[in-house]
Amino acid sequence: MKSQVEIISQTIVKPSSPTPIQLRHLHLSFLDQIMPTVFSPWLLTYLNSPSISNAERCERLRKSLSDTLTLFYPFAGRVRGNSHVDCNDEGVPFVEAKAKGTIQKILQNPCCNNFNHLIPLKINENSDLGAFVQITYFECGGMVVGLGLSHKIADASSAFRFLNAWGAIARGHSNSVIFPNFEAAKYFRPVDDLSGFDPWHDVVKNSHKIVSKRFMFDATSIKKLRDKYVKSCCNCWILS
Repeated sequence: MKSQVEIISQTIVKPSSPTPIQLRHLHLSFLDQIMPTVFSPWLLTYLNSPSISNAERCERLRKSLSDTLTLFYPFAGRVRGNSHVDCNDEGVPFVEAKAKGTIQKILQNPCCNNFNHLIPLKINENSDLGAFVQITYFECGGMVVGLGLSHKIADASSAFRFLNAWGAIARGHSNSVIFPNFEAAKYFRPVDDLSGFDPWHDVVKNSHKIVSKRFMFDATSIKKLRDKYVKSCCNCWILS
């Protein structure tokens, strides 16, 4: 089910502390260079909470995002060509929107194409942004947090680490955050000249062979997985 969405505000969230001068030029690793310029989209759904208003939840998300960007500073910068990230603290677009309908209805028969309105940019839009966020309020009182992270900066593992850090800081558990490092270029050295390389070439050429699948896990299954790995790995495996 597709919902009508209306943008109600647009701001920029910057890191709560400025990025040190010596960290403002982040070289892309070779693995980052060969990635297409796309955003990895994430949608996090939250039902209505009687103990806190959506305005309060949004403000907490905004403040904790600012604190998180101090640690994950490349996301607040701008990707320059296929060579580096200018970690200049320009910030992350933060959009607030409202939608008709309820979260339950759009989740009953989820279709990825119907969720595009829950993020402010297309995932393949040519943009130098490191990340963007959209908070969408529904008539039921619930909300969706839409997040896009540049694939030039983050893979799936990095995205999970960013989300876990943001969530921990929002809950007031900043002492549990695992600090990131951005040294991929040290191990996967960048190539100076990739002028003849098009990361989209094989994707477009073989688009007719691409198959997508959806995997759905209920809360009970996820809890069993959490319990299994927390018990077997103790403190070595962190799930949040």
